[in-house]
Amino acid sequence: MIFSCNIMPEKIFRFSLIILIPALGLFLLGILTGPGDMTLLDAWQALLGQARDPIARLIVWQIRLPRVILAAEAGAALSIGGLVLQTILQNPLSEPYILGISGGASVGAILGLICGLPQGLGLSLPAFVGACLATFFVLFWVRDNTSNEDLLLIGVMVNAFCSAIILFLISTIHNSKLHGVIFWLIGHIPSSSLNHSLLVGLMLLPCLVITFLFSHCLNIMLLGSEQSLSMGLRYRFISITVLVIVSVMTGIVVSNCGLLGFVGLTVPHLLRILFGYDHRILIPMCVICGSSYMVLCDLVARTIYVNQELPVGVFTAAVGAPLFIFLLKKTKLSQ
Repeated sequence: MIFSCNIMPEKIFRFSLIILIPALGLFLLGILTGPGDMTLLDAWQALLGQARDPIARLIVWQIRLPRVILAAEAGAALSIGGLVLQTILQNPLSEPYILGISGGASVGAILGLICGLPQGLGLSLPAFVGACLATFFVLFWVRDNTSNEDLLLIGVMVNAFCSAIILFLISTIHNSKLHGVIFWLIGHIPSSSLNHSLLVGLMLLPCLVITFLFSHCLNIMLLGSEQSLSMGLRYRFISITVLVIVSVMTGIVVSNCGLLGFVGLTVPHLLRILFGYDHRILIPMCVICGSSYMVLCDLVARTIYVNQELPVGVFTAAVGAPLFIFLLKKTKLSQ
């Protein structure tokens, strides 16, 4: 049973090892491949610190490696966020972007930009506040008998409201900053320093650990709120705690990478097909596979055209939007 309290650690280790090996290969490919007049051998030597060319070391260690790390962190956080929302709200179509949580974080981040806060971690606090407001606005309208369609309509409403605010705020931004803000809103993994990427990871790590500690409780929540309460689970406390954690992670990701849609929808659903419904397995798998998925999307975004980079949000939406339509149709047929 997926609700069994005892799960063998070697089972988690075995699944993690199966996924981790190709994931590491993908991370290496993301570091070794990209714009720049370098061969794969030159990039590999630069990664090992054996390159004679200082330009090659600069590109690998100061541009590609921090970007791959940041992409991996964003993918892991958004995947966990989607997994948790789908469990708590008992809705397979829930994820931060669709429910307007990312939109709320974007409003907070743009307000921070207008107030003069630096991009990146400087926008994390206002983005977190915006994400929390959007989250609790959605929860205010959610009831036990809320249907999937009603929940989606609430999310669309929140997204539309946030989009209206964003458009108004963009109209007040100086033209010199306008292109960067729009590119960021589409979803973009920016170039950053290695220290910055590691600091983002340190901020996300406690959220991921706490979520994993709640994995057994999330398993029980699959039974529904009434059954969970009858089993002695502090349903409301755990739901609010985990939702705040999701808001924190969404705020951190949006403040650094903008709106990356459908990541939290795509990855959890594919992993449930492969590994089942046990969150003690799904959460580590979401970290590995979500980070790999985002690294792959970012790699395609920066290499598909020569001397031109596309927003990574274009590719996450291109994969996630058709899946969303398929799941919506499947959900309606099952009702």
